[in-house]
Amino acid sequence: MGPGWAAVGLGLAAALAVSLLLALVIGLFSLRVKAIFFAMITLAVATAFQTLASQLSEFTGGEDGLNFKNPTWLSPSFEPFETEVLGLLIVVIGGMARCTAR
Repeated sequence: MGPGWAAVGLGLAAALAVSLLLALVIGLFSLRVKAIFFAMITLAVATAFQTLASQLSEFTGGEDGLNFKNPTWLSPSFEPFETEVLGLLIVVIGGMARCTAR
């Protein structure tokens, strides 16, 4: 399956199914304990999944995560919009000064 909305929908459905299954299994174990032990089991499971995600680097990308290339128009610089942002800033500051001068 190539990139597209069908792949996004399939990934979303798979994520929901896996999340439901894991929540059911973890919930069955967690509901059998009371008080502070519930929090301890929850933290233990969260830590186990964090370690698992870090150790399965061929599947999750490990510490670096899965990398992708950002589109150029989403780059973190304001170079293409420098003039527009400066103009908007001047208009906003002028409007604020006019409202507070009254």
